[in-house]
Amino acid sequence: GTVMSNRSDGIFIEDQRQQRAGLFLRDVRYRLHAELEFIHPDRRANVANPVPEFLHDEWEMQELRKDENPGKYNAIFERRARKGQCFTQPYFGCREFSCHFRFIDNPAAAKAESPSIEEPRDLGFMLYDIDFSDPNNPQAAFFRADMDKGSIKVPSWESEEVRR
Repeated sequence: GTVMSNRSDGIFIEDQRQQRAGLFLRDVRYRLHAELEFIHPDRRANVANPVPEFLHDEWEMQELRKDENPGKYNAIFERRARKGQCFTQPYFGCREFSCHFRFIDNPAAAKAESPSIEEPRDLGFMLYDIDFSDPNNPQAAFFRADMDKGSIKVPSWESEEVRR
């Protein structure tokens, strides 16, 4: 016969089921712009989780042996982005909503192909990041997201616009 645990009578899913509703976006396109902030090796903290070896190819291994300079890291980033490689798959809000990306060589042509939202929009406060400087008490930080011609400028972490 069937042996049941003496700690539980089992779970009857019909008693535990919850109806959930959601609003999901479809065919969303974001244009992300970023700038490299080069930190000289003497000022860098030790990296606890180095990039996995499988992301390195022969070209990168040669690049990594060269002198430290911003161009080196720009080239590595561009090469990986062109291949669709990333250390962690990007996602929107939670990991169940993973997203894909592609490197854009000609931003002007991409903008003409997919025009942005022209009217301004106040999107309210958005989560900026979680501050783990005190591991026992992580704190959320927010910023006011105002979209102008489809763009949201994210302030620097040190900015007064970031609310902690």
